Amino acid sequence: MPNYLEILRLHELSVSMRQISQSVGSGRNTVSKVLQMAREKQLTYHELSQWEEQRVEEFFRSKATKSSQRQSHFVLPDYEQLAKELAKPGVTMQLLWEEYVDQCRRSNLVYYQLTQFKKYFHEYLAKQPFAHVIHHKAGEKVQIDWAGTKAHWIDPDTGEQIKGDLFVAVLPFSGYSFALVCPNMKQASWIHAHIQCFAFFGGVPTLIIPDNLKVGVTKHTRSEVILNQSYEEFANAYHTVIIPARIRRPRDYSEVFIIPNEGCYS
Repeated sequence: MPNYLEILRLHELSVSMRQISQSVGSGRNTVSKVLQMAREKQLTYHELSQWEEQRVEEFFRSKATKSSQRQSHFVLPDYEQLAKELAKPGVTMQLLWEEYVDQCRRSNLVYYQLTQFKKYFHEYLAKQPFAHVIHHKAGEKVQIDWAGTKAHWIDPDTGEQIKGDLFVAVLPFSGYSFALVCPNMKQASWIHAHIQCFAFFGGVPTLIIPDNLKVGVTKHTRSEVILNQSYEEFANAYHTVIIPARIRRPRDYSEVFIIPNEGCYS
């Protein structure tokens, strides 16, 4: 079931349809229909967030179109084989769809249009271990988190061993990484680490994907995401958007846990 409120929230933050689709795990057609329903009734994210969850679901479900009965007549592409082709240089979903259409026409079979073809392809890729390699684009997003193991170092003046927390960030397209030892995991350290991260990478990504840490995310449910106020103000100041990793979806930020030795800073 689509996350209706999250779709509206991200849309009002000027996040693209493609990025919304990837974040909530719904096809672009579904995202478009949800936004159209809200526009028709002039409903905003703020207004709908005041409704009970059941009322929100009933509103959108009552207006959804029925298309599942027709889908059985279409030839389902071999997405396992197409995924292998997609990983090759120069191959796009558009090209694979055109080849699929050509095969169906020669056999006089009914084929999916491009939008549906891509929708089911993305759903298939999202379940595969290589999905993140295909979906990421250079400089589009950064995945961040605190490392689980405490860092420690020796004060050169006193010889005292000092413990701290390790902030890590990864650009998932390239795997290029950044790490910074902080004195603690408080809000000031969290924001400071972000600023140093942007300086190190030489720019600000379109999206920041953090884990659901209390220092950044106040509440994250199926129907609602509330960011820490200071964190949200920070994102607005840097003209970027924060989309917390989905609950129980470790692939959303898995790159953070495989940082290479190169490209780190402390």
